[in-house]
Amino acid sequence: MYGEQDEICFAYGAGRGTQYVYDTLGVSSVDRRVLLSDGYGVYTAYVKRLGLTQAPCWAHSRREVFETQKYEPQAAQTLLDMIGRLYAVEKTIRDEGLIGEAKRQRRQADAAPVMRRLFEWVDENIQAQAFLPSNPFLKALGYIQERKDGLMVYLDDPDVPIDTNHVERVIRAIPMGRKNGTFCWTELGAQQIAIVQSADFGDRDRVFRLIVTDLRQSLCGALECNWTGHDEVSAAGLAEDFRRIDSPFNTMR
Repeated sequence: MYGEQDEICFAYGAGRGTQYVYDTLGVSSVDRRVLLSDGYGVYTAYVKRLGLTQAPCWAHSRREVFETQKYEPQAAQTLLDMIGRLYAVEKTIRDEGLIGEAKRQRRQADAAPVMRRLFEWVDENIQAQAFLPSNPFLKALGYIQERKDGLMVYLDDPDVPIDTNHVERVIRAIPMGRKNGTFCWTELGAQQIAIVQSADFGDRDRVFRLIVTDLRQSLCGALECNWTGHDEVSAAGLAEDFRRIDSPFNTMR
């Protein structure tokens, strides 16, 4: 999850089912809220239940098309070029430092016409029935067509990014350490790793005090020992060790 002040929260779930999304994001409906996500179906079910607006990621839609180039190179390139023009508008907005209403107006003026033509092209190619039902490119067109309303949300909301790439970049730390956790069977350990991953984007000292306190309570409950008086020393030492490690967390900042 990505916060309004660029803070990052990695949440651990024992599975990918709907319940884990509800546990993480909550079940209280908030008016006029937008959920920016990839195309995973659980998020679609979630926003329908709470009455939210979903803004699917354009980078994921582009990836669907990109991976079909070997099947339909010319058609795929045409669609990729139109998506590229949407991103060109975003680059101009960043370069000019546009925010708020100025950002929205630029998207409406420059990106909206491209978007309309893009979906017209998608509809025309689906209706033409020029591709076999099993053709991967046709499936990519269907992926985009099904998400039309959501993919247009960012045009009218300057606070909604065009994609989730800002989140994708920070989760690279997860696969980097994947093999280290291959045989880690404890869910408590997985929860702590999620907190450690999040610590790089927030108050590290506070996060590590929480980790040490949680671990102390868990260990003392199992071993019936008493670490009274060692909390601050343990937390301070662990936090200091973390700062000295030449790790992906420190180099990503």
